[in-house]
Formats: sequence, C-alpha cells, structure tokens
Amino acid sequence: MQLVDEDAVWTFMATGETFQGIEQIRQASEKAMAGRIHTKDLHMEITNMFAGEEQVCIEYLHRGIMPEHGTITGSPPAGTEIAVPICITMHVKDGKFDRFDEYLDLATLSGVKQHLFSDTNQNPAPEGDLAQAVTEAMTSDDVESMVKLFAPDGEWVIMATGETFRGHDQINQLATRSVAARDHTAGLGIKPTNVFTNAEGTKLCWEYVHTGVVTDKWPASSHKVNPGTKFDLPIMLMCDIRQGKLVKIREYFDLLTLLEPATPHRLYS
Repeated sequence: MQLVDEDAVWTFMATGETFQGIEQIRQASEKAMAGRIHTKDLHMEITNMFAGEEQVCIEYLHRGIMPEHGTITGSPPAGTEIAVPICITMHVKDGKFDRFDEYLDLATLSGVKQHLFSDTNQNPAPEGDLAQAVTEAMTSDDVESMVKLFAPDGEWVIMATGETFRGHDQINQLATRSVAARDHTAGLGIKPTNVFTNAEGTKLCWEYVHTGVVTDKWPASSHKVNPGTKFDLPIMLMCDIRQGKLVKIREYFDLLTLLEPATPHRLYS
C-alpha cells in the first residue's frame, strides 16, 4: 500500500463498486485474497504490462481454487478451479497510484461459459497516428477503416467468452455484427475515457464507455438480450502493435452487465 495515494479510488468496472482511500482499498483487497486459494500451479500470472507517461496497464490471468467459506459474492462452489482474465489500468499522481480501474467478467468468475459474438462454440482459431486512427474508427462505426488497422493475421479476442476472431474476414464479421446489434440514439455511443500508448509504441490501452440500445440483430444463438434494452458498458481494449498495425486486441468487459443491465451485481461488497 506504500505506492497507493491516501485518497486513491479503485473501481470494479463490472459492478460499479468503488472503494476510496487506503483503508477501503485494503479491506477490498483482503476480501479478494480471502476469496480464493493459491497453490504452486494456481496463482496470478502476469501476461502483459506497460506504462504511459502517467498510466500503467497490467493484464494477468488469475488462477485459483474457491475456498470453503468464500468471501466473493456469487462465487462458484468450494473446490472449483477458476481462471479469470483481468486487466487493471492505474493512474499515477505525484509518484503514487491515485486511480485503479479493474476489468473482469463476473460470468467467467462464476464458472459460466458464454458466447456473445458467435453462433458456434468457438471460432477457429507511426503508433501515435494509429491510436488516433483507432479512436476515429471506433467512434464512427467505420468497420472497414477499423479492419484495415489490423495486420493480415491479426486477432481480436473477447476475454469474457474466449471467442477469437483471426484475420481480416473474421474481424470484419465481428465488427459488423457488433455494429448491427446496437443502436446509438441521441446522446448514446462510444465515448473514450482513457487512451495511451507505451514509449515504444507497441502497446495501446483504449478504455471507453459504450451506451446504446439493443436491436433485433443480436448475433449470438443463446443469451439474447431483448431488443430495446438500453445498456451502459465500460470496456477496455488492450492492443498489441507491430510495424504500425494492430496484431492483437484483447477486449475486457463484464458480460452480465450487458445481459442483465437492470440487475445490480456485487462482487466485494
């Protein structure tokens, strides 16, 4: 906790739970640590980390076993092994972290396997300018421009479901389905909240809030959302860049926030 500002704010984007100040953050952390058991083979594995001028982004896979007396709301039965992809963005102020945004999927934590953008179980398997190009494409529903930003063998992975889309054709299908599945009426749309790259230009963090209305063209064969449902979904895109092209996007969001927008969810409170 020595690196955490005394007035820091930690937000669980999946539930909207916010913990302010070192004491609240400490209590939430202790509850989280008590909510799973680590072994030699099951623990937190950092998969990616980079920093901007005032930001840090960490991705990791959290493996563990649920304990007999779980402390996490909605957790699976004791003894269940979990493997949850998590991404945290952190803001630095005066040498300490003053803001944490944590992205994970509650359905994955509860052991429920979902599919969102596919109707089958699994699909087969200069940088500053690129960041601006991503922003322009994402905020304008310009599918063609977004696809062109990818390398020919690029991948887009939906972390909540494990669905993977490889190559321009599959990424085009994903983007087209996504655009058709929602409508942006007045005041709704994709609004970036935090965009930064590392010094080398090989990593891009693109956080945003997506507000919209579900249409009757929802793509998945199961877990459909009723047309007309309004959603407000925090999303984080972790992008890997090579030679000025996107080679991989890992998309983090909470599926239950999308599937059950009227139902409040809690994880640590």
